[in-house]
Amino acid sequence: MKRRGTGTPVLPPVNPGDQGVPSPPVVSTPHEPPVPVTGRLGQVLADTDVYRLPDPRAQWVGRIKRSARIAVLGQSQGWYSVLMGDGSQAYAPQTHVELLPYEVKAVRPVRPPALGAAPAQPGGSGNMPRPGMAASGPVVRAVIQTAFQYENTPYVYGGNTDRGIDCSGLVKNCFQAVGVKLPRRASEQALVGRSIPLSELQPGDRLYFSVKQTHDHTGIYLGDGYFIHASRSRGKVGVDHLSTRLYGENLTAARRL
Repeated sequence: MKRRGTGTPVLPPVNPGDQGVPSPPVVSTPHEPPVPVTGRLGQVLADTDVYRLPDPRAQWVGRIKRSARIAVLGQSQGWYSVLMGDGSQAYAPQTHVELLPYEVKAVRPVRPPALGAAPAQPGGSGNMPRPGMAASGPVVRAVIQTAFQYENTPYVYGGNTDRGIDCSGLVKNCFQAVGVKLPRRASEQALVGRSIPLSELQPGDRLYFSVKQTHDHTGIYLGDGYFIHASRSRGKVGVDHLSTRLYGENLTAARRL
């Protein structure tokens, strides 16, 4: 598939660390207020591709040019999550990004192109392609970002913390972080929310699997067939794909709030 467009990283105003440099003002229009974020300023060391997930097999998002300044929101197994121009997140290899001693406090949203404007061309600076509106919603982004904060947390049956957690505990905690209360057990969580056809999954949907019993496992859909969950077989929280036989054959329900 031909790749089109170029990912646009946000160039954020920053607050210096211990450099003694005054912070630049946050400039915005009345209709585009600064968006609060928490992260570090990074500089791209070489032209680099970025992906929807921390995996080069995941959906290609775009390319960030050498020397670009980006907002780094977190890291995961050799990848940095970076804030893109449309407010979504993408992943760049850590080897291509240098963290700078500045803290990101706010960013300005990228103004969408006017109706009828020509699409961005390869090598240009257009907005990043978006896989679906749900992926860019602030609640969905917060749920997924919370889930990745638990990545590599040990699997512990009945666990609820970053010292150990199980599948339903992870899903419950991630949605609780955005003010959505879910039951503790996966089978009970599956009773909450709107039933979604498995052919119409969107990022942020809750997945329910029936491995040994009805709805005895759960995870959060990320897009492109990937989902994050607390896996007993892995022994930790991680990302898997629905093409894996264990999960593809046992996925029985999806819920959306």
